[in-house]
Amino acid sequence: MTSYPRHIPTAGGTPVHPSLLPTVGGPALSHYPVANLHRQHVDLEGPGPDPERRILAHDDVARWLHSEAFVRLLGFVQAVSYASVGKTCTGARSELEEAGEEAHSAIRALLALLDTLDRWIDETPPEPQRARFGNKAFRSWMERLNTELPSLVDSFPSIARLDLIAYLSDSFGNATRLDYGSGHELAFVCFLTCLDVVRFFADDDLSYVAVVVFARYLEVVRRIQETYTLEPAGSHGVWGLDDFQFVSYYWGSAQLIDHEHLTPRCITKKEVVSHFARDYMYLACIDFIYKMKQGPFFEHSPMLYDISGVPLWSKVNSGLLKMYIAEVLSKFPIVQHMKFGELLPFRPVDALTV
Repeated sequence: MTSYPRHIPTAGGTPVHPSLLPTVGGPALSHYPVANLHRQHVDLEGPGPDPERRILAHDDVARWLHSEAFVRLLGFVQAVSYASVGKTCTGARSELEEAGEEAHSAIRALLALLDTLDRWIDETPPEPQRARFGNKAFRSWMERLNTELPSLVDSFPSIARLDLIAYLSDSFGNATRLDYGSGHELAFVCFLTCLDVVRFFADDDLSYVAVVVFARYLEVVRRIQETYTLEPAGSHGVWGLDDFQFVSYYWGSAQLIDHEHLTPRCITKKEVVSHFARDYMYLACIDFIYKMKQGPFFEHSPMLYDISGVPLWSKVNSGLLKMYIAEVLSKFPIVQHMKFGELLPFRPVDALTV
């Protein structure tokens, strides 16, 4: 079993939930259970029942925040963040290419999946229409995804099959509303967490999950957003962190911790952002904003501009995790769409004494 990284605060050897730490704005996030459930693998005789929605009312959000699913998800997200410190996307891809085809087979399987989905975009061009947003061709792309999902997950552990299908189907947008947002990104993180729970990833794969796999996922969903002009799902406008993403900023900030030259303020320099966008997810997200939005950065992205005033990337990283809990994982409009099965169970986790 993989131990928690050193930078996660502990009490008596047990990782302390970030929600037990002081929060930066948002609701008070105290009194959550503390448990070491990251990579606590399950032994199932076969696939469990189909994952289903369990957050049906606002009261259910509190149950979700005390569930095994919440702790497993957050433990995985933190572990990947730690494994990404000091890694560049281009450097990690080069390492993967030099390692040989038999090394990191889990990472290669995920890249093959995303390459297939990317190719489908070329094979499903946008339809001519008057509407500026929400091209209906995206519904055809999603229909193909849902039709071919069973074969797409054949290269992954069969014990996780139903869970993987459930989460992957929600990872690229909504075919009815023709939108994409942080809830769809969350579904893909759930997909990755399930793979980790069933030991699909080797310990040395975690350093590639964000900087290679998730970076490739970002490329695919950005192509989807641009090709089919999807609306942001549940966007807070200029007062949100980003119209579409969140986890990419958290994992991307980890890459930049203790960087010798790049500070959080570098995002205000467009030419610097463009130069390093291929290496760092955080800067790739900022670069995408520069390409999609006009006007001064502090006007169209005030929250990101404010964060750029934080002196250290480590502070940005820890603050973004608290913000993710408060602004994504605790918000009913987002988490109401989540599904829960045996790998991410909704049952409560036993509270441990801190």
